[in-house]
Amino acid sequence: MNQYSAVGRLTKDPELKYTTGGTAVCRIRLAVPGMGRAEQGQPQPGFINVSQYGPGAEAAGQWLKQGSLVAVEGRMEWRTWTGQDDVRRETHEIVGDIQFLADLRTPEERERDSTRDREQEADAEAGRPGSPAATPGAVSEMPTAARSVTAAAGSSGVER
Repeated sequence: MNQYSAVGRLTKDPELKYTTGGTAVCRIRLAVPGMGRAEQGQPQPGFINVSQYGPGAEAAGQWLKQGSLVAVEGRMEWRTWTGQDDVRRETHEIVGDIQFLADLRTPEERERDSTRDREQEADAEAGRPGSPAATPGAVSEMPTAARSVTAAAGSSGVER
């Protein structure tokens, strides 16, 4: 079985490119806590390259930034190539799905939603008409704290 999953943070902004066939490819580098060698008794992060293909790659490239918290799940692939300096190189990466785990709203959106939530809570406590608590059956719009690329845009559908 070749299945891998991890949770970590992006070490830099994602790299979004397209294949000659037009398929989106998003590449990220993930820092996974406690995966690296321990130095002076302290575990160090491990670093993993991750690629996602298809519509989910476009969403990841648009929404993720350095420091974003994500979960990845996929299979390990190894690649070898000869560089321009005629040196043979190898790399490994996880190819699969990237799921957003952290809040993707901008600071301005978070502040706006927080202010709106405080106002709605105050209205509800005062019993003012139109507040979600004062209107039977009303459901307030809750801020989205986590979004999943795979749920929103489909799975990676690896094709090259």
